[in-house]
Amino acid sequence: MTTSKVYCPDASLLVRFLLTGEKGSPIAKLWEGWLQEGASLIAPDLIFYEVNNVLHQYVRHDQLTSHEAETAFQLSFKLNIVTLMDENLHRRALRLADDFQLPATYDAHYLALAERMSASFWTLDAKLVNKVTPQLAWVNLWQES
Repeated sequence: MTTSKVYCPDASLLVRFLLTGEKGSPIAKLWEGWLQEGASLIAPDLIFYEVNNVLHQYVRHDQLTSHEAETAFQLSFKLNIVTLMDENLHRRALRLADDFQLPATYDAHYLALAERMSASFWTLDAKLVNKVTPQLAWVNLWQES
């Protein structure tokens, strides 16, 4: 029996893909690689709240038009990201945020879910990665080469 790989991208990675993921771009290659290997994509359900808010901030600061933001947000729902959230995930996120002295629990929700699902977590947040590695070896920083 073959098991597929599971990836947990955070909102920063998803927004980068939505806004700069033209075919052949480095972020598109990462995403395409996941799809080609038949990987599952998971995230806590807060990912769409975070993405929506980031896109709204880009509109507020005249970095995107409303139409561009709406188009990007619609695309986010077509990427087959399975979202999960439950009481135990919140509990674990609270514990992880405390253990790693994170300033908020948002990132900890991604960590808790990736931990639970044995997923590889990906982010653009170097500060987060530096705080939690090497203890959480499945946490990855994506950087454009």
